[in-house]
Amino acid sequence: MEINLNPWQNKYFHGHHNVINQLDGIKGANSINNSLLFYGDYGLGKCTLAFRFANFLLSNHLGSFQEFKIVEDDIYNQISKLSTPNIHYIPDLDEKQNIIEIKIDTIRDLKNKLQTKTFNKTQRVVIIDSADSLNKSSFNALLKLLEEPPSQTLIIIISHNLRNLPDTILSRCIKFHFKNLEHSEIAQILKKSSLDIDISRIKEIYSNHITPGKIIHLFMHDFDNILNDFNELKNTNNKDIHSRALYISRKYSPKENHQSFIIFFEIFMLWIKHNAINLLDNMPINIDLLRLIRVWDNYNNKYIDLNTYNLNKDEFLLSICYELQKVKNEIK
Repeated sequence: MEINLNPWQNKYFHGHHNVINQLDGIKGANSINNSLLFYGDYGLGKCTLAFRFANFLLSNHLGSFQEFKIVEDDIYNQISKLSTPNIHYIPDLDEKQNIIEIKIDTIRDLKNKLQTKTFNKTQRVVIIDSADSLNKSSFNALLKLLEEPPSQTLIIIISHNLRNLPDTILSRCIKFHFKNLEHSEIAQILKKSSLDIDISRIKEIYSNHITPGKIIHLFMHDFDNILNDFNELKNTNNKDIHSRALYISRKYSPKENHQSFIIFFEIFMLWIKHNAINLLDNMPINIDLLRLIRVWDNYNNKYIDLNTYNLNKDEFLLSICYELQKVKNEIK
């Protein structure tokens, strides 16, 4: 048995029994709201469970959702090809898996599609993954849809961070919190993924709280080589820093390497954080700790500006390389 990495094709699911029981409860009481909100860290299976619940509803399964097993019938085959007219899926990823903004035209187009009757007069499900990528205008359009929901339509909104959603959206949804999985559950998921993943290096950087989806994402985007690049940069002496910085900039600035760029930046920020924590353990607070905090804040803001205004990645990466060298020299 292998887990398919696409949520709409995955027949297996592990963990989150509390969420499944909650969904069972509202289904059994015939009290399914028009809008549900699945929230929790990236990579916990929120979208996978959304498609699984959609399959459950479209199948008119008589048993409980807890007992539900996906079989390769016509409904699954349509869902696995994203071809069923009764599921509308709005992702925030392009064909190269880069995060994109969900614009108002996408929500307007969805609203027009939902004005038609459901196929075979059955339940219809909308999955928005994730609402974190909606802009102000598209949030307003979604709000109107939630205020006047079409009949027989369930809207499942996915969020990795509730702070990204306005209160007007939050107040109109039943919320389901996806908590961190147990280590045994993560191990089961990774085992069934059929990927040969050594998570020891990932845990060194991201700690033990990392999600299975994040682990798979890092593996699929060549985490080991990115970490090697970072470690080589970290170990570069002052004499060779310019050539190493140019190498990093040229490698990670192209658009096609955007996911690798994000991972490289995450490693840098986590390195700053880990050094700050180590200094914090050695109280009292000193100037090195304050400097690390300023660096973290500065690059967090720079990263936000980079994405907001589509700024130059080359300059950003060069700046990171030289900053790392300065920090490394100052906190020896």
